[in-house]
Amino acid sequence: MKKVLVLIPLLWTLCLIPFYKAVADDPNDHLNLSLTKTAFIKKYGDLKVYYEPYTVKEGEWLWRILADRYKIPLDQRSNLLHVLKKLNPTIPNTNKVYPGQKIFIPLKLETVETRFAPTSPQPLSASVKEHTVKPGESLSTIFLHVYKVPGHLVFNEYVSLFCKSNPTIKNPNLLRVGQRILIPVYEPLSKKEDKPIPFRTESGTKGIKDFIGTIFKNTGDHYIDKGNYYIPIPGRGELTLNNETFPILEMKSGRKVIIDVSDQLPARIEKLIESNWKNYKILNIQKDEGIESIFNKLSPLSGYYSITRGDKPLILKGKITIKVWADWIVFKDKGSFIKNRGYAVNFIGKKDKEVPLTIKDYIERFGMRVIDISLAGKEEHRQDQKKGSISREEEIITLNSSTNNELIHALLTLIDQPFTAGAKLPLLSKGTSGFQLGITADIFIKRGVRDCIISLQNLPHDMVEILTENEFRILEVQKGETQELVISKVLDFLGIGFSFSTFEFDTAGKGDPHNIAIAVPGFLFQGNDLPKILLTKADLDKNITSFLKEKGIKAVRY
Repeated sequence: MKKVLVLIPLLWTLCLIPFYKAVADDPNDHLNLSLTKTAFIKKYGDLKVYYEPYTVKEGEWLWRILADRYKIPLDQRSNLLHVLKKLNPTIPNTNKVYPGQKIFIPLKLETVETRFAPTSPQPLSASVKEHTVKPGESLSTIFLHVYKVPGHLVFNEYVSLFCKSNPTIKNPNLLRVGQRILIPVYEPLSKKEDKPIPFRTESGTKGIKDFIGTIFKNTGDHYIDKGNYYIPIPGRGELTLNNETFPILEMKSGRKVIIDVSDQLPARIEKLIESNWKNYKILNIQKDEGIESIFNKLSPLSGYYSITRGDKPLILKGKITIKVWADWIVFKDKGSFIKNRGYAVNFIGKKDKEVPLTIKDYIERFGMRVIDISLAGKEEHRQDQKKGSISREEEIITLNSSTNNELIHALLTLIDQPFTAGAKLPLLSKGTSGFQLGITADIFIKRGVRDCIISLQNLPHDMVEILTENEFRILEVQKGETQELVISKVLDFLGIGFSFSTFEFDTAGKGDPHNIAIAVPGFLFQGNDLPKILLTKADLDKNITSFLKEKGIKAVRY
């Protein structure tokens, strides 16, 4: 019975720890260490703990052993100390170990893979991540929007997995803000692990720091990478950091993040800072660490409301709808999140296309800024782009369309179709002493060998028959008809093929992770010897007209 009582608190402790799927060659998984022949495994329910014996050396304490010997990240050390206590019940105080003492060190935490049938289309992994509940979040929104779990899996398999991973939560629908929970991560077993995007080799440590600095300079926060930074320590102490070695991010929220590449800051100093200043956080980065891993670490430290992968497009709605695909979507606070006012961050490689400056500037009017960052850590080349784009800016063409008559005149002029307004046309004649019949056409057009009349009023039926007998083509436009109907009737009357829909124009091609799709409603057509014309009611500016011109399309408002 005593053994059962020991295992229950241990299982509870393990459930508070962020678990990671064990992949032996994953350089980003700091709990995933190379296991030696002396490693042991203990199983607790669906959980496995890998551990090995270790002999304490002179001058070592547990915190330093986890940091220096086993390279455990700072944000995981305190949790692992709980496991270490359970593995070593003879250690009453983890702050007091002595040279020569033999202890067990936890190396890796793993969940047993679970398979479901028949609702799951393929086997699923039961690896989990720790998540802190934010304002406005529920379990379903966390699954669907943060961890991208398919909807058909959420309310069956994943809720069940959640309950198993969080046994103390009796009602998964009642989560509180700030609560730390374990979320089963959607990851089909058949899917290959995504490799982290590496920096160019020549960038090294400076490239990593420049990369981080570029991101946060563009989000309006303060990045300090020169001079010295002084941190007061209670008891009249003071810590001085050289910012070239340890750059610091000063967030507008008051959060301060110290960048530590290659773990140069001693673990005891890290503990001293974070234990005395709650607004200071340490970002530990390995020299060869990938962008994906770095950004994952930055997310919880930044204090931002939301930093998520851009697996699905962010949609900015208006008369012109914009779909933004990006590597990451960042919102600083809840208000920005609700209003879609944030940052779309792209990591640009050699073969990647940057978003055109014209589109970046246009999107900023919606409150969304696109930040393209070179993997070498270079700044955006906004000035270089602007030199090429200014000359391509187009004047916005707007048709005079206050009346149907003016709209038709403007449309015919746009497509280079000659016409005569108020033309007097003879129809029948019976000599000098007989009678003459004529008509004044509102709009007369010579289309090929055919004479065409556009009438803006109803013609008598007999007049229509006479005109038809004289081989005139007739289009009657009724008073009160909508502009869309008038345009459709005129284009069809002239034999110009057109489409009336919402058309999407891409900056980089469908499927590109950095693509932006501009969706404009209207008419798309092409007359003889004319460029394609997009006739729209949507608000256009020079940025959009320049972008569309590069696509071979002349944009016109009506």
